[in-house]
Amino acid sequence: METMDLVIKKGVFTDWKDLLQNVLSQKESAKYMLWNPIYDEEHARENARKMIEFQRTHDAWLIYEKKSSQAIGWAGVTEVEKGVWEDSGIVIGPGFTGKGYGKQLLQCLIRYVFEEKKADKMICSCRSGNNVSRLLCQSLGFAYVAAEDKIDHRNGEHYTLEYYELAQWC
Repeated sequence: METMDLVIKKGVFTDWKDLLQNVLSQKESAKYMLWNPIYDEEHARENARKMIEFQRTHDAWLIYEKKSSQAIGWAGVTEVEKGVWEDSGIVIGPGFTGKGYGKQLLQCLIRYVFEEKKADKMICSCRSGNNVSRLLCQSLGFAYVAAEDKIDHRNGEHYTLEYYELAQWC
């Protein structure tokens, strides 16, 4: 899949270097996600192996910036019930935010689930404090539908996960 500035495709092992530099080692990237930053090459390589294996059997991809050819993040979707697709995690490294890439990426995922997967509905979720993700969802027509209290397994802290739904796409 492609957008004006991005290529979204299955990753390859050598992407571990880009991912370590652009995403995995960035505290800002992990803040609203369910993983801890990775700072060493050994763990980054292991992460890349696991990610590639996961991508083989799931609708999940790496995100590449066209102009630099670097892996700058990842995204995925999963069918949570018949005709209902939900994001399974979307992250773009902080050095690549503020360029409209998130909007391009989410528009691409919307097209994918509605055109390729024939979805009736798409759901995106984000932590209540993640205003950038919330505003992105709302800018593309997603409407708030629910919130759920969760516990972050990394530190035992409580947080609220908000759900946004897009029921039709033109």
